[in-house]
Amino acid sequence: MKRWLKLAAAGAALAACGMAMAAGPYDGVYRIKYSDTSWGDFISVHSNGVGHMQIWKYRAPDPSSGAYFEVRDGANTVAKMWKFGNFDLFGGPITGNTATLTGWSQFGACNSTVTAVFSGGVTGNTIQTVHTGASAFGASISALCLNFIPLLGGSVLRFDQPVAMERQYP
Repeated sequence: MKRWLKLAAAGAALAACGMAMAAGPYDGVYRIKYSDTSWGDFISVHSNGVGHMQIWKYRAPDPSSGAYFEVRDGANTVAKMWKFGNFDLFGGPITGNTATLTGWSQFGACNSTVTAVFSGGVTGNTIQTVHTGASAFGASISALCLNFIPLLGGSVLRFDQPVAMERQYP
């Protein structure tokens, strides 16, 4: 009896490993490159190999841009954080090398559409995110679903323009 349990456990482990393998040619981890010296979000791409893709996007503005967020206690600055982070999830169809995905971003407050174009290589990939309005949750908290973030010094980090995405793994 114990032998059968061990064999069943080993078989289940092998089956789970097989299910975790990448199914599509663009599956992997990417990193957004806003310029030659500025890196941003991480992207985890998963597809089922038959026309559906999901992208997990971890938003992490580059500290070299001067973007930081202050944690305040009244008038006193308690800490300056270089990054804020949140995971956004998008899903939808991929046709050829272009995926048009919908989902929520900004902690679930904004409805968004992502267009990802894949080259199949390390470079030549692009991603574009456009906020299309507040989600039901976003409306309940009066969220602003902007397609840009104003940075210190007057510059702007735009999300509604295609930006480069370099494949990191595999």
